[in-house]
Amino acid sequence: MNFLFILLPIYCTITVFEKVADELFPNLKVAVAELQNVERKVRMSDKKVFGWSLQDCHYGELISRIDNGIIRINQYLNGEFEALPN
Repeated sequence: MNFLFILLPIYCTITVFEKVADELFPNLKVAVAELQNVERKVRMSDKKVFGWSLQDCHYGELISRIDNGIIRINQYLNGEFEALPN
């Protein structure tokens, strides 16, 4: 993921950043939440609850990182940062 923030300022316009923050990342967040729900149903139907709490934490962390990506890109677009950090 770090390479994305290195290459985007070089090759992308503001419009691309807006599309990533407004469409791509929110859609990714929805897809991850749907995957989380499907995996939860499968694991619970197989009665394999052990280990689910750790996997659930991983999904939560991924969703949080997507949210942070949206926030950071919007801060960059609003002029709060001169560049996106690596």
